[in-house]
Amino acid sequence: MTALALVSCMAVAADVTFNIRLVGESDPFAGSPFYAEVWAEGDYAYVGSDRSGQGISIFNISNPASPQFLTMYPGSEMEDVEVYNGIGYFGSDVSVSVGTGVDIVDLSNPANPVMLSRVNGLNGGHNKVHTLSVSNGFLYTVDNATDVVKIFNVADPSDPQFVASLDLGAPANVASHEIIAANGRVYVASKWNGSQTCCGWTHIYDVSNVGTTGPVLLKAFESGPRTHTSLPNEDGQLLLVAEERPNGELHIYDISMIDEPNDPDRPVLLKTLNRENVGIDAHSPHRPQVLGNLLFVSWYEAGVHVFNIADPANPVHVGAFDTYPGTSTSYYGAWGVYPFLGLDKVLVGDRQRGLIIVDATNVLSPGDYNQDGLVDAADYVVWRKMLGESGAGLAADGNGNGEIDPGDYDVWRANFGRTVAAASRAASTHVVGARSPRLGEPTAAVPEPATIVLLFIFLAAVAARMRTSCR
Repeated sequence: MTALALVSCMAVAADVTFNIRLVGESDPFAGSPFYAEVWAEGDYAYVGSDRSGQGISIFNISNPASPQFLTMYPGSEMEDVEVYNGIGYFGSDVSVSVGTGVDIVDLSNPANPVMLSRVNGLNGGHNKVHTLSVSNGFLYTVDNATDVVKIFNVADPSDPQFVASLDLGAPANVASHEIIAANGRVYVASKWNGSQTCCGWTHIYDVSNVGTTGPVLLKAFESGPRTHTSLPNEDGQLLLVAEERPNGELHIYDISMIDEPNDPDRPVLLKTLNRENVGIDAHSPHRPQVLGNLLFVSWYEAGVHVFNIADPANPVHVGAFDTYPGTSTSYYGAWGVYPFLGLDKVLVGDRQRGLIIVDATNVLSPGDYNQDGLVDAADYVVWRKMLGESGAGLAADGNGNGEIDPGDYDVWRANFGRTVAAASRAASTHVVGARSPRLGEPTAAVPEPATIVLLFIFLAAVAARMRTSCR
């Protein structure tokens, strides 16, 4: 078995926590099954609600060990939220008749949010907005009631302009559920809400010229019962599809051939993750997120699970943090996860517990800067390219000081040869209350700097020789 191999299933599913630890949490509304999606920008977190009369809870997370509730932006069933450059987009999921659609909000002072404009049925949008996505100055919404996508130009947040209504042409009873816009494409997951075993679809559109020529369909395929989310990875080569249903699964597809002559009608399925081969006690994945080669999945009662997908056909289960004891017949536990502030400050939106902040740095070996599960020469290349950069959550910030500096080289050198395999195997029997296993000990001698230079000279020579022979 290779180092990047999926953990064998546990004989009996259990609550699982390993390689992730609690940092802080806040539940300003005393544990009602209330909270929804989570988003963040800078020192502020935004948590949605799936309850009538409840809006977006706003927290100061500058001290992640003690997140401070600031205020609630008023609304009703504001489940989905995104924030960019101090502008918030808050979607209301009440109903197609009386919902308020999307509030576009000035968050320059997060403690005092101010509505700039509203997108709903009065100006061509959805009244009911189940999910939304903002990219390149355009807002996309779906309502989980029809198969229509609404598109608005929000370059001026105070004056959104209707662009188009996009009819997916999905089968009867299938409604668009979640939309994700990224890198010139839109990914729409659709499902039949009346069935647990039938009819889920994914539609992929090119929206690189959405303001002029409109969306162009690239791919439409059946992607599993009750398809909840269809999420691309960062380079658009993979598609992560989550099913929201009892015993729901998460599928990893290769979509790298889109736009090529040999592109199959149905993308190539690389791997399926489910409760049996992951070894968890929960019945449905909900919302995946991808950070580099790390796949984060909010899996309802099982909390958050993390997989290394550097080899997407053989993902490694590298971390978990359970937020809900046992299981249930409802969708309790972790609704959403936001890992983009850095592994030491991963946010979880939990339906009962509210905002949870965890440290997931141990899902990677120290020095694994390209997140492929092995500390090797490729990580040195990443460090060299990033040397001198500063900011939060940088991949090569091995010592966590917010700077890519010689100290991060020292971390890499000290851990050369380390893999995730040992921790992953230990995780297969790890349950809540036991000590979290640590990542594997170094398994190879550390090269000296001079050796590294010689290694890269050799590799460059080989590459040049190959280029010459190809000519």
